[in-house]
Amino acid sequence: MARQNTDSNLSAYTNDDSRIPFTPLHHNHDRTSTRGYSLPFPSNTPDSTLDSRSALPSLRSHFLHSPAPHQSVPHPSSPEIQDIRQSTFYPPTMNPSRSQSPPITPSPRGFIGTTSSVEIHAPTPASNVPGFNQTVLSAAMVDKAAMQFKLDKTQRQTCHTFVQICSQDPPLTRADTSARLFMLAHSMQMVNEAKARDEERSRGTEDYKGMLDDMKARISTSFALSTEQLSEVRNYLQDLLFEKTRTSFCKVHNEAKINWKKEKISLKLANVVGNPAREKTLNTKAGRMSSSIRNQMQNEIYASIAGPTRKSLKDFTYDTAIKYKRGGPGSKELDSGLLAHKAILRRFAREHPELHGKKEKENASNDPEEDDPDSTGLWNWEDHTHGSEGPPAKKRKAGEGELKAKNFWGAVDEWFALQLKARGSDFGTELWKEYIKETITLDMKYYSPVDENTELDYAEASISLISSSSSTTGIPITSPGFVGASSSSIAAVPTLDMPGGSALVDDSRVGSAFLI
Repeated sequence: MARQNTDSNLSAYTNDDSRIPFTPLHHNHDRTSTRGYSLPFPSNTPDSTLDSRSALPSLRSHFLHSPAPHQSVPHPSSPEIQDIRQSTFYPPTMNPSRSQSPPITPSPRGFIGTTSSVEIHAPTPASNVPGFNQTVLSAAMVDKAAMQFKLDKTQRQTCHTFVQICSQDPPLTRADTSARLFMLAHSMQMVNEAKARDEERSRGTEDYKGMLDDMKARISTSFALSTEQLSEVRNYLQDLLFEKTRTSFCKVHNEAKINWKKEKISLKLANVVGNPAREKTLNTKAGRMSSSIRNQMQNEIYASIAGPTRKSLKDFTYDTAIKYKRGGPGSKELDSGLLAHKAILRRFAREHPELHGKKEKENASNDPEEDDPDSTGLWNWEDHTHGSEGPPAKKRKAGEGELKAKNFWGAVDEWFALQLKARGSDFGTELWKEYIKETITLDMKYYSPVDENTELDYAEASISLISSSSSTTGIPITSPGFVGASSSSIAAVPTLDMPGGSALVDDSRVGSAFLI
């Protein structure tokens, strides 16, 4: 009867999942040499107290050790047993809020029903037990989470290590460990997705780069200047051609190339300068524009000296300054340098009427692949000057050497190169002063009869024509230049009637033929 009570008492306070079976033996009244029960594992000595650290690995850390021989088992309703049952999953070392019950000293004599108590030991952590590798969460659960979040092998192993760390003494609860594992796996998944996006983007970058290169090549070949850019470039070229120190006209676009970078902001060419393909388009367009401007200026010069459209030097200079000069003439009182420069061009046109309408044979862009009829086309003299009236079919031979150029502006460049060599590169020399005085006097006599008494400071006009080294660059000529006439007064000579009311004036003293 006593043995049955003992079995029921042990079953009352042990855990159902890990109940320790005890095998009853024949009761022997000699309790000093025999044990009341036989354990499923041997003890070190027959009469020694069983140490919980020698338990099998299958025992969990929160189990109590089995009672040793000669120790009395407390009653299930005793305070000691109640305290042990309530702290089964939270041993005293893990539950500081619960006060530990005082140790019970074993009694050398007494077994069941005695008043002696049993010594209580805190369970040993599983991590300290050799061969014990149990964690708060099972390995299968960790693998399932890793598979759900699509983690790689290294990340899966990291999750296992994380759970093992959470299982250290004192271990985290199952819910806490699960939540932390979820956050860790989710963060790893986000990292994997970011890496995948970067890899996909890097693979796509190569395709995008190739596509952009192809688009760049297509755009570079089909690039076109905007209307605003074309207008700014044209105004800039017109201003260069209208300069009072200009002695080279046919290559003005080459001079403009040097200034593109300096003028890219004012000309709104920031998206062009620095790009070789676009600069080539710009230079080609500038060459065509400069040729068109020269043709237009040539027609206006010839129109101002013959027929009903002829006008005085002042009016011609003022009108062309409004059209070609950036900022306009400024005031009615024109710069004497501009007057002298335009007088020279008008005199050259009078002396070379055969050059009017001659096309420029060379392409202004200097690009053999580019062929634009506008680059050599000229305005029709009949359509834009005085209708059916044309220039004289012949002229009096000039006393100067024949020019090689067969178009107007080519001949002008050649003539300036010869005169600069003969008279000096400085318009302030005496030879240039004499020539400028003579030219303006003739112009005023034939085209400004009401202004014959107008005084003009020819010295000032000559000095204002002093050019820079870049503006006197012309076509290299080795033949001697024509020096021209002296500053003596022009003799009155009879005029010869020409078609359209024109007259050819012969002045043997200057060796030239003038259309008036």
